[in-house]
Amino acid sequence: MVGRRNRSRSTRIDQSLANASQLGKGLGTKLVRALVELLFNDPEVTKIQTDPSPSNLRAIRCYEKAGFERQGTVTTPDGPAVYMVQTRQAFERTRSDA
Repeated sequence: MVGRRNRSRSTRIDQSLANASQLGKGLGTKLVRALVELLFNDPEVTKIQTDPSPSNLRAIRCYEKAGFERQGTVTTPDGPAVYMVQTRQAFERTRSDA
C-alpha cells in the first residue's frame, strides 16, 4: 500500500494483496479505510485519489466500499484507468453518520 502526497494537497494510493487465499474477506476494504483515516489525519490532505484498471472490478468495489467515488476514466502509463476520489468532506460526513 502506498500513499503519496503532492503539492495540490491530494494524495494518491495504490494497494496489492499478494496472498490469493485472503481475497474476498474484506481485508482490502479495511486496509483502504485505515489508510484513508491515516492520510486525513494530516490537515493538509484534502483529497485522496486512486486509479484502478477498469478490468479490476474487485479493486473498484473495494474502493467504493471504502468511500471512493468514480469520477471518470483517465489514461495512465499502464493504459486506461477508473479515476476515483475521496474528499475530506465526504470522509468527515461518513464518519459523522456512523
